[in-house]
Amino acid sequence: MLEKIDIDNIKFITLRRRGKKLIENANNIPDDDWIKVDLKKENRKFNKFKMHENEIILPRTNFKVVR
Repeated sequence: MLEKIDIDNIKFITLRRRGKKLIENANNIPDDDWIKVDLKKENRKFNKFKMHENEIILPRTNFKVVR
């Protein structure tokens, strides 16, 4: 399924629960590795945020994804 999404060039976002390990990993990412994003939407309370991308290979596949 994910391979078809990739072939069709469909972009998506995965939201993850903020578990203890996820927060710990995020805190260990150097400041220079974060990307500043401005949504430029007037109706949103929070328009600016930082994001980080990294590539992983899904278990039991050779499929690479950015998370």
